[in-house]
Amino acid sequence: QWTCRYSVLPLLVMRFGGASEVVVLFLIQGVLMMLSYVIVAPGGGGGVEVAAALVFPFFAPAAGIGVVLVLWCFSTYHLFLLAGGSAFALTLTADRRRRATEDLPADTPQ
Repeated sequence: QWTCRYSVLPLLVMRFGGASEVVVLFLIQGVLMMLSYVIVAPGGGGGVEVAAALVFPFFAPAAGIGVVLVLWCFSTYHLFLLAGGSAFALTLTADRRRRATEDLPADTPQ
């Protein structure tokens, strides 16, 4: 999982014509991930994106930094939120249907 997650940024940077320093980009992502834990806002509260925008110019062309940043954030953070929210909604819906067929009160723990 970590290899796949941390490979996204080097692949995006290389796709947009940037430097192919894979190990350095892996380390930068680790530092940015730790930064997101320190910032006391959900998901880093934009602090990670700002820090990434300050670091990415050393690795990616200026014209591609915005696209790289948006695609990187979406594929490593927001996509997981969408998947988790969808799984939660499906689980909740299935539980409600099961309870409806069993004629159990909605607040009865199982």
